[in-house]
Amino acid sequence: MNNTIPKTTLLFLHLVYVFLFSFQACSVEGEKGSTSALSKKATATTSPKGSATGNNIQSSNPLHNDLLALSRLYLKYQSTGTTHSDELKAALSKIKHEDLSFVKQFVLHATQQSKDLLSHDFLKKPARKDLQHIYLLRRANWNTMSLHGITPAVLDTFEVGAINHNELLTAYYRLLFDGLQLARSRQVDFSNINIDLNKLNLNTAREKAILFYIAAELFSRKFNMQITRKNKEKQAAKNLLATFPKINGQDILEAEAPPLEDFRFMLGNGMRNKSFKEYFSTQYQKAKEYYRRL
Repeated sequence: MNNTIPKTTLLFLHLVYVFLFSFQACSVEGEKGSTSALSKKATATTSPKGSATGNNIQSSNPLHNDLLALSRLYLKYQSTGTTHSDELKAALSKIKHEDLSFVKQFVLHATQQSKDLLSHDFLKKPARKDLQHIYLLRRANWNTMSLHGITPAVLDTFEVGAINHNELLTAYYRLLFDGLQLARSRQVDFSNINIDLNKLNLNTAREKAILFYIAAELFSRKFNMQITRKNKEKQAAKNLLATFPKINGQDILEAEAPPLEDFRFMLGNGMRNKSFKEYFSTQYQKAKEYYRRL
């Protein structure tokens, strides 16, 4: 039996192979071109246009331009502010809008992880315009992971005047206590601080409860971590508790929580609204239970 393949067949197979290879190469190049174009489109969409990597597009609202600059400084220095203090202060000095003086001071102290955040100047309820500016700063920072990036135009779209007071106050005190960065291993002594809810311009039981529960949740979380890690060292837990600030002159886990009519608040960008009391009381109630067993 003759197993030799005719030359015409070999030629045909060769032409088919060349055609398929050329088609595949074109497809790959096309895909690369499409991917590159999509990548450029995504980069153009997600790059912060006001940053060095994007177009320096300014808002028609000068306050929003400066507020966006503050939000970027907060993001850049929130973990390194203590080691880049002079650099941060120099950057803050370039922000001139007179309505942002409180936010500038807040960003400075929050990035320094400063105990001054628990001073009267920051614990007292800020003016509504300052609450709104802090809220916008926080929302701008949430938007860093969004397809739209953070641009002055994004701030222009936020209808901050429509945000209710509970949401504004919650956003402010959350950011304030986040600035203490208690989750880090370092231990700071706050025992000389008393958070007197009756002297902080808090006019309703709900306002007082918002501050109480946010403070109690943060310190309770720190306390619970100590108990979990060293469950046999009760004295260590007591020693930690002794470094916490007082609320109305009492230890945090002994102070009476103000009555709270629950409400829902935005926990993060794209997340469902949460029950305030449910979210902020869980760690607190757990800590109180541990405390009773000490």
